[in-house]
Amino acid sequence: MARRPGTRNIRFELYAEGLTNGTAWKVGLEFDYANPESLYCRILEDRTSQPFPDVALDERLGFLPPMSGLAPFEDRLVKDVLFRKIGEGRTSEVLRNLLWILSSEQPEKWEILKTDIERIFAAQLFKPVLSEPGGILSMEYQERGGKRQDLSSAGRGFQQMLLLLGFLYSGQNSILLLDEPDAHLEVLRQKEVYQFLSKSAAESGSQIIVATHSETVLDEAAQTGQVIAFVGKPHDLIKNTELKKALNMIGYTDYVQAERFGRIVYLEGSTDLALLRAFAELLGHPVRQQLDRLFVKYLSNNRPDDTYAHFFGLRDAFPKLRGWALYDRIDKRIGERPGIVETMWQRREFENYLKVPDILHRWAERQCRPEIAPFRPAREAMRTAIEKTIAPMRLEDPADPWWHDEKMSDNILGPVFSRYYRELGLPVAMNKGDYYQLVSFMEPGEVHAEVKTKLDMLFDFLNVDPQS
Repeated sequence: MARRPGTRNIRFELYAEGLTNGTAWKVGLEFDYANPESLYCRILEDRTSQPFPDVALDERLGFLPPMSGLAPFEDRLVKDVLFRKIGEGRTSEVLRNLLWILSSEQPEKWEILKTDIERIFAAQLFKPVLSEPGGILSMEYQERGGKRQDLSSAGRGFQQMLLLLGFLYSGQNSILLLDEPDAHLEVLRQKEVYQFLSKSAAESGSQIIVATHSETVLDEAAQTGQVIAFVGKPHDLIKNTELKKALNMIGYTDYVQAERFGRIVYLEGSTDLALLRAFAELLGHPVRQQLDRLFVKYLSNNRPDDTYAHFFGLRDAFPKLRGWALYDRIDKRIGERPGIVETMWQRREFENYLKVPDILHRWAERQCRPEIAPFRPAREAMRTAIEKTIAPMRLEDPADPWWHDEKMSDNILGPVFSRYYRELGLPVAMNKGDYYQLVSFMEPGEVHAEVKTKLDMLFDFLNVDPQS
């Protein structure tokens, strides 16, 4: 009988050190698997060569996971039960209780919290109400110009911020472990919320330790805090001053991806990546499967100088980083910088390698369905659009250099599709981001050799060991 596959037990150690009331301490903990729901935890006094620091017990530690929704009502809880539920990650069941305690025992902090929420969310908070004899807590809020509503009707970001501030203001000298406090918040508000939490923690003598994937939060934390990357071996991203300066300009997401992939591809925009995928699919090129997992940087201005600023800024941190850049046609010498392979299209832009107008007629044939073209046949609408948009002399000579030099996306395809949909009395439904779909209407033999050459170059680049 075959044995069932098992998982190798992994024991890990965690060391913490701090300064409490002027006394330095250090403690080591060992964690070991017990069962699917629990771990063994042991103090490592022999490893630290120190007895357990009793002074560390004075630290007030709290873990706040993101809220997954708010319970429709809450029973009034005593403090011990309240904090036990928080420790169990059941934050959706305690928010009203936390704010009830704050408003009842520290009314001055409650007023500060109300002011903060009004400034951040333009909403007024009303004090939690305890119904007797049922012992049920209810709470309402009111957005500016709106009606009073139960707290359960508020957005997740609003509720999450109430939880964080309520816990922060309810005690001094706390250490808060925050799991993605930016969850449920739009990007523009993430920076503001992080700044606000940092300021509030400092004023209350507290410390916050944040786990996040938000580049906005990471960039902000680099200014005043410490950022640890858990890619490979955990390490401090900003010990080096020059590196910190570079990362503030480049962004931490780019840093992490550079470390993970060891190579970076520069394109003018996402439409170029979509076209590369479409042509690779059409040709059955082996690079196709690699195009879904790339570290890609889009440089919409098509300027090599911006490529260099970004690439060599990252290369200060990763000397073995390799780059590959594909530009639209430019009048500038390229390919002379170490570590980065540069190439450009000989035609005006990538879209100029689409076989126009043949594929437009083929595309229109596919659209000949009543639900798509209810007023006039699609093929007739496309014929009219092409004839009214492109000069006859261009249509008569497919070898005319104009087809290569004119900006295909903006000056040819854009006007043609605009006229096509106008002929049908429909809103435009084919924009620049959709032009890659036209590739499927070409035959492999119609693809220009330069496109295959670029795919070959990219394949070679992606299959060389970045550390070599």
